[in-house]
Amino acid sequence: MPGMRDGSAEEGNAAKLNRGAIELLPMRRLRRWLFTLLAGVSLILCMATLVLWVRGYIVSDILNYQTHTWAFDLRSGIGELTATLDTMRRDDPFPLRWLHDDYSAQRRERWSRPVGVLGFHIDQSVTPMPASPAMTSYQIGVPDWFQAALFSIAPAVWFIRRRLARKREGKGNGLCVICGYDLRATPDRCPECGTIPPMKGLPPD
Repeated sequence: MPGMRDGSAEEGNAAKLNRGAIELLPMRRLRRWLFTLLAGVSLILCMATLVLWVRGYIVSDILNYQTHTWAFDLRSGIGELTATLDTMRRDDPFPLRWLHDDYSAQRRERWSRPVGVLGFHIDQSVTPMPASPAMTSYQIGVPDWFQAALFSIAPAVWFIRRRLARKREGKGNGLCVICGYDLRATPDRCPECGTIPPMKGLPPD
């Protein structure tokens, strides 16, 4: 009969949708796990940036690598991270090493450069050398405030999503949307934090 056929078709469509949702569940879990991992790594990098930001006004940390024809420096100090590449002939190159500069030396170098926009800068310089071709240096500087803000985005989004998920779960399970207290015995007000459930609260002004 037509009614029975329509009901069977709707049940079949609902079953297909349920199977599709079940098939997508592992992928959703994987995405959530990857985003949680990204947020954790970003949080660690944000904290490391803040530590280096403060430390940079006391001592400058330098990651240095040299070959016979070029050298690369990654320096953290005076509120910025700078990457420098220079071309110069060297008879005794150094392997990868970690160096330190005092505050006075890096301060003289920092204030001898033109000031960039919001702490960003790109510099190029040519230094004459007495017994070899001139040394050409290229430098890019990124302020620490920008790195800290960039690394804090993923943890902030993770925290907000977690907070909203807890609120949705609390509304559906009879829990307080603020502290998660079980409201089945006291549905009108949370005895733990005093929050009135949304359905029981006063209408907005």
